[in-house]
Amino acid sequence: MKKGSAIKYARRCAGLKQREVYERNNFTSSSLYSRIENNFNDIAEEQYDYFLNLLNVDFETFLQREKQLEAKLHTFFQSIHYLELDKAKEQMNEFENCDTKEFIFHSELNLLYEIYKYYYFIQTRDFDNASLSWNIIGCLKKDALLRETTIADFFHGIHLTYVNEIIKAEDIFSKILTNPTLKSFVDYGDLLFYSCRTKLRLGNYYEAILLGLDAFAYFNSELNYKRSVGISIQLATCYIAINNIKRAEEFVENILRNNLITFILPNHIPVVYHLKGEVHRHKGEFNVAIEWYKKSIEAARSKDPKCIFMKENLSSLYKYLNHTHNEKSLYNLVEVPTKHKNIEHEIIGQFYFLLMHNVDEAVSFIESKIG
Repeated sequence: MKKGSAIKYARRCAGLKQREVYERNNFTSSSLYSRIENNFNDIAEEQYDYFLNLLNVDFETFLQREKQLEAKLHTFFQSIHYLELDKAKEQMNEFENCDTKEFIFHSELNLLYEIYKYYYFIQTRDFDNASLSWNIIGCLKKDALLRETTIADFFHGIHLTYVNEIIKAEDIFSKILTNPTLKSFVDYGDLLFYSCRTKLRLGNYYEAILLGLDAFAYFNSELNYKRSVGISIQLATCYIAINNIKRAEEFVENILRNNLITFILPNHIPVVYHLKGEVHRHKGEFNVAIEWYKKSIEAARSKDPKCIFMKENLSSLYKYLNHTHNEKSLYNLVEVPTKHKNIEHEIIGQFYFLLMHNVDEAVSFIESKIG
């Protein structure tokens, strides 16, 4: 056995130890990692032999099982990629089986598994576990291949978009997108999708549209309808922002007319309804717009009464119920300083529940609050 190989396997042990200690004592990965790494050269061969004895296999059997697990890991990634998250959870539970988990931690698959788990936690919005996985990855990827580090960095960029670190995310995506070698390591559709998202969030609408159109074609060719809906939402948002309502309507109608709503993620439903309302509002069809805004609020109600679309819906409804003169007051109301956030939430919450039952009563309530 080569000493280099022994060190790699010992490094996998470091990852296991890091997770155990981090979860127990919330140590930082860097300090723990440095303590473990200092002993690598001394303990590597001893630990490697211990791993094989512990698993009760010879080296050839070990490699064969590792190859089988690698294929299963690819299936796990595909489930996440196609947003089949319930299936991905079942697959991850299989990997977390005590025997399998022990084997993975002692194999060359440890880093790749941690990277895919990181991706799963990001897509399920479990950011606490995602942050923990990112710490583990930082411990393991020091001597990893360029492919593995690129995939990890790409997923980290996705993570950053969800925690509003948009500039950092854009830097990561741009670096990968402009490097043919790095680009070949990640899914091209996902790279386009999240690059489009960062451009949209930064207000670079024309750049976002170019990326989004490529992503739309890519996902349709893959028959990845969930991603197709997601990129349609981003494109419609961009086209509304540049006042190209006809193109925005095409992408919204593509979702509704083709019954892609059956593929949509629950948190996207109020977004689609809101965009439908925006299209009708820009076309001057205010009564129709109001009905779609109300559908958006109703769809958001079960998920989050204070979802990010509440402000837009409230403002638009209020404006087009012939209370235009108070629109600015309403915007001022929902943008009060932080110290008044409790008042803001109370007023928006009460208005929201009134709106579900009686629009006129809701408007009267707002008028009484803002004079």
